[in-house]
Amino acid sequence: MDCDNEMLEKILKKVNGVVKEDNEIREFTLIPSVGKDRNVSPINYVWEEHALGLETWCAGLLFGYAQKQIFKWRCRKDHDTLNDYLVIALLINPEVRTFWNIKRELLDGNLLDCSTELRFSRLVLSWKPKSYEAYSYRIAIFKKIGHAKMDFREESDLLDSVTRNTPNNYHAWNHRIWCFENYMLVYETDALSRELRFSEDWIKTHVSEHTGFHYRQHVIDSLKGHKLKEIDEYSKLVLNCDSGCTAQHQILYLLIYELHKVLPDLHHHFPGHESIWYHRKYVVHTMHAHLCQIHSVDRDIPQFEFNGAAKLLDGVARSCRNGVRCLKEEQMQSTNLYKRLVLNEREFLDGDFKDEDVRLSRNYRMWLRCIVGIIV
Repeated sequence: MDCDNEMLEKILKKVNGVVKEDNEIREFTLIPSVGKDRNVSPINYVWEEHALGLETWCAGLLFGYAQKQIFKWRCRKDHDTLNDYLVIALLINPEVRTFWNIKRELLDGNLLDCSTELRFSRLVLSWKPKSYEAYSYRIAIFKKIGHAKMDFREESDLLDSVTRNTPNNYHAWNHRIWCFENYMLVYETDALSRELRFSEDWIKTHVSEHTGFHYRQHVIDSLKGHKLKEIDEYSKLVLNCDSGCTAQHQILYLLIYELHKVLPDLHHHFPGHESIWYHRKYVVHTMHAHLCQIHSVDRDIPQFEFNGAAKLLDGVARSCRNGVRCLKEEQMQSTNLYKRLVLNEREFLDGDFKDEDVRLSRNYRMWLRCIVGIIV
């Protein structure tokens, strides 16, 4: 048993040595080791690619050993040794919250280097990109170092890489939202423009993923209270006029751009994708809500007595006798923006739909009538 512990200590020290010495290390993974000779070192390190691998035959043994040592060394003052065991344990199994909390204790006590910890958590995400604890730990580091020392572009590059390899990764997108709200939007003048371009490009290549659409919607909602430099370009593109407007109007211009440029392109090239229809609902609903607010219209949500949402989705028509409350919409309905919205949706729904889009268009028409109050 002592011999095994000595072997595990050697492996542990070598792995930690690589992690500490290679400042550009970017990749870690466990390597299947079926039929491998266990007398050979289980560590595979490619310096040119800054990639580290550990064979699976020793991963369980190493994790069990490190786990025991962590609780043994936690009460001692040798924090460097404790962190070495934490590094090994979290590389092998990054879902153990207790170990991340111990790292936070060391971080709060100024016993760990923040840049080293950012590099380590990035290494964890290289093979466990859906690790919530790793993202949470990065947030703790950012809060500690403050915006002055945060590299926004490096974090964006990391998240670009993660979402490219694992598109349906809600933890990564939520982390991007946190970075956008708390740092990028506050300290970067071009954050809105950059994230709008990024999200538009991303949804065009991942049209089935709701995550990208949700992020784009969040960025659009963030426009309120912030000036978008390119808003004149959007307004001229879709309305052929200058903006010269309030924050609410610039959101409307951006939504019209979405309705006239982004969505038609998506519907044309990617028919039958429900995620596009959901995004269309967001655009129309948000646009209608802002029009109501601008014109001080009582925006009551229509109420219905359905026995289940499935009845609506299946196209079972219900009259609006249970529901559409009279809204004070006369002023709003006379505006050019509202007329343009109604005309656009009428022309869109009168188009030629095929296959799955037939059902989706029928459901969308019902949604417009019963939820938004637009009859087309």
